[in-house]
Amino acid sequence: MQTIKYMLVWISLFGITVLHAQDDKPEAFWSKGIVKDFKRIQAETETYYKDRDKGKGSGYKQWKRWEYNQQDRLLPNGEITNYVARNDDALQQFFRDNPSNDRFTLNTWTQWGQNTYSTGLPGIGVLNCIAFDNDDANVIYTGGPACGLWKTTNGGIGWVNVTDNSNNAIRGISSIAVNHQNDNIIYILTGDGDGRDSPSLGVWKSTNGGSTWQPTGLIWGLNEQKYGFKIAMNPIDPNILLVATLNNGLYRTTDGGTTWTNHESGTFYDIVWKPGSSTEVYAGKSSTVWKSNDAGISWSSVATLPNSERMQLGVTPQNPNYVFALGSGYVNQGANSGFPGFIRSVNSGAANTWFLRSNKPSICSYNGCIAAADTNNTQATYNIDFAVKPNSTEIIVSGAINVYNSLNGGSIWTRKTLWCTNSPINKYVHSDIHGVEYNPLNNKLYIVSDGGIYVSANDGDTFSDITNNMQLNAFFDLAGTRQNSNYMLGGL
Repeated sequence: MQTIKYMLVWISLFGITVLHAQDDKPEAFWSKGIVKDFKRIQAETETYYKDRDKGKGSGYKQWKRWEYNQQDRLLPNGEITNYVARNDDALQQFFRDNPSNDRFTLNTWTQWGQNTYSTGLPGIGVLNCIAFDNDDANVIYTGGPACGLWKTTNGGIGWVNVTDNSNNAIRGISSIAVNHQNDNIIYILTGDGDGRDSPSLGVWKSTNGGSTWQPTGLIWGLNEQKYGFKIAMNPIDPNILLVATLNNGLYRTTDGGTTWTNHESGTFYDIVWKPGSSTEVYAGKSSTVWKSNDAGISWSSVATLPNSERMQLGVTPQNPNYVFALGSGYVNQGANSGFPGFIRSVNSGAANTWFLRSNKPSICSYNGCIAAADTNNTQATYNIDFAVKPNSTEIIVSGAINVYNSLNGGSIWTRKTLWCTNSPINKYVHSDIHGVEYNPLNNKLYIVSDGGIYVSANDGDTFSDITNNMQLNAFFDLAGTRQNSNYMLGGL
């Protein structure tokens, strides 16, 4: 059980609201929208941090970003507002007032400034997820919290954004699924589950390889502030898909997205189907693994990993009976902080068949790149993933802040990258890793992170940055000067 170390009680005319954040993380107070009074939120949060560490992993940076974004967008009464939804309302009104199909071609945009790095640590923008074509290893899809969906047909030499011309402001992409019977049919789970940068619009679908997009039956408005983490397709019937969400459980469709039903409750971070099975599927919550034997209709908990705050799952077609789970958490565990454990079942995830493979070293931590007191801090629920090589049950690659691999099924881990150095460059992957996937067509490993997309042909020993021409830079603000219109200052 996790211990609640921090609690705020807000008393209003309508009763009492109890707000809490676990493990010294007060973000629930300012990010959930339960309390609307900006000055009250500001005062309570700053009081909380007054005598606490404000460095990496503390959540203070995220609080200051939120504070900055809200302070000039308040309602007249000083309450916070969903300005993302208001912006979208204004955009949709513009579309209604200007129905011409030429509105995009009449406004030509060109890049102004640098899109590559020349010194310092590489990495030009955040990506969340990746998916592959079924027949051509050079066709890859990737998306991020604020950059839409990108597609390459040449293995990453060049990329094209395939959601820019959508009328529905598809900014964030949390997960992608390609129909295994028809490469032209693609599903995207919109929004940004990991960082909450952009709310989800639900699940959208393309039937022409990403050229155009239409909403499925699972559609949300930005004012609803819904978020999702994963969309997973049944390996036998491509019309059956499952979606894992924040606070809203699991959603299921059996007709290719036309209609959806809601199952279970709470937060699910990950979903993976048993390879080759039309009925067996696994889901990860904070500290538990769940399984369904009827294609996602009913679920039961099959494994628990104490002190975990996010469970990621992995399977391999090499042996479909193998299923792995990686836990991460903020709970201080000494030298192994942030790594509650890596567990495995060799019996299709059945209850009482899960055993601990490892809980050291601290593969989810900052690992030596910052002050000694903070070296074992983690970011737990923001960024974590792993993948099992498709033709192996033993080769596994994990990514949180650094990349680690295991050659013996997760018993021993070896660090392959270090986030705070770019020497040598072929050993570097930008920190804050959101997706780790093998392409089953060529067994190449792909990693997406806060610094773009990287590929390895040797299970993580070396990497190449293939972000190339993507426009991923996410500015928090821009400013010019009256003295010279050629000068611009921006922060990313």
